[in-house]
Amino acid sequence: MSNPDKQLGLGLATALVAGNMIGSGIYLLPLTTATIGSMTIVSWVVIAAGALLLALVFARVAVLRLTAGCTLSDIVRAEFGGFAAYLWSFLYWLSATTGCIAVALAAIGYLAWFVPRLAEPWWTVVGTVAALWIMTAANLFGARLVARIEAGALVIGLVPVLLVAVAGWWWFSADIFTASWNVSGQPITTALPASLVLIFWAFTGLESAAMASAVVANPARDVPIATVGGVAVAAVIYIAACTALSGITPALEMARQTAPFADAVARAVGGIAGGLVAACALIKASGTLGGWLLVGAETARAGAHAGLFPRGLYEDFDRPPRRALLLIAAGLSLVTLATAAPSIGKQFETIINVSTLFCLFAYLGICCVLAKIGTTRDRWLAAAMFVFTAGVCGASDPRLLGISIAIAAVGALPWLALRRQRPVVA
Repeated sequence: MSNPDKQLGLGLATALVAGNMIGSGIYLLPLTTATIGSMTIVSWVVIAAGALLLALVFARVAVLRLTAGCTLSDIVRAEFGGFAAYLWSFLYWLSATTGCIAVALAAIGYLAWFVPRLAEPWWTVVGTVAALWIMTAANLFGARLVARIEAGALVIGLVPVLLVAVAGWWWFSADIFTASWNVSGQPITTALPASLVLIFWAFTGLESAAMASAVVANPARDVPIATVGGVAVAAVIYIAACTALSGITPALEMARQTAPFADAVARAVGGIAGGLVAACALIKASGTLGGWLLVGAETARAGAHAGLFPRGLYEDFDRPPRRALLLIAAGLSLVTLATAAPSIGKQFETIINVSTLFCLFAYLGICCVLAKIGTTRDRWLAAAMFVFTAGVCGASDPRLLGISIAIAAVGALPWLALRRQRPVVA
C-alpha cells in the first residue's frame, strides 16, 4: 500500500506538470528554432493550442478511468490488451528517458556561461553525465524531495523568463524581429512544418501528473486539474517570452549561443544580469531533470508491476524505484557518449527530435483510448487530436522519423518473452 504522507497533493502535482514542461524547452529550444527564424512564433501558437487540447484528452481519460493505484498503461491494457499496453509503456519510457539527456544539456549550456570550456564537445559530455547522476541521487531520496526541488526551481526559473516575457518588450526591436523572420531561406510551407516537432518538445510533460498518478494523493480529482493547469501556464509563458526574445537577439546570432536567455538579458541590461539569468536557468533545468528522471523511473516500475516490463524492475510504491533509476542513469550515460556532437545545440536538436517522436507515438495511443471509452464529444476530441498528432509526426525529419519507427518496431520484440509474465499482486 502507498503511504499518503509520501504522496503528491494538487499543488505539487501541478508543479510537476508545469515544471517538467518549463525547463529546457523554454531555455535552450530558441537555439534550434533560430535556424528557421522568428516566423516560428506561428508554430508556437499552433502547438500550444494542440497541446492544450491534448491535455484535455489526458484529463478526460483521467476522469473516466484513473483511480488510486491505476496507471495509464493499466487503462491501455484494459481497452486494447497486453501488447498494446507494453508498446505504449515502452514508447513513453523511451521518450521520458532520452529526453533527460536534452534537459541535462540545457543545464550544461547555461553552466557554460560561467565555465566556457563546457561548450567544448568532450566537456559537454562529461558535464551532462555528471548532471544525470546528481539528479539520480536526488531521486533516490524519494518523489517528494524531487517534487519540492522542482517546485522551488520553477519559482526561481520563472524569474528570468518572466523578465524577458514582460520587461523584454522594452528592448524589443521590430526591425530585428522582421529581419529574422525567415533566415532558413526555405519556403514558409517547408520551414514551418519542420519546426513543429522541435517546438512540441517544449510541451512534452503535459501528461506527467497522469504518469505519476501512483504517487498522487487524489488522482481522480488532482490529475485533470494539474494537467490542464500546467499546460495553460506553460503556453502563456512560452509565447510571450519567445516573441520578446526574437525581437532582442538576431536569429543567426542566437543560433550560435549556448544560453540564449542569458545572452539576451546581457545584451539588453548587462553581463551581471545575464549571469543571474544563467544561474536561474541552470537551477530550473536541474529541477526539470529530476522530474523527468522520476517520471521515467515510475513508468518502468509501473510497467514491472503490471507484468509489462522485466520483473527485476519491481519495487514497492512506498519507496523510491532505485533499480529503475540506476538503470536509466547508466543507460543515458552511454547514449550521451554515443550522440556527442560538435555543439550543444546540435546534440540537443537530435535528442529532442527523437524523444518527441516517441512521445507523440504514445499520445496517439491515448487518443485511441479516449475514442473508445468516452462520450460522443470525447470521440470528436480524440479524433481531432489523433489527426493533429499524426500530422506533427509526418512533418518531422523523414530520417529521424524512420529511425524512431524502427526502434519502436525492434522494441516490440521483447513482448514475446514478457507476455507470459503475470502482473504483480500486491
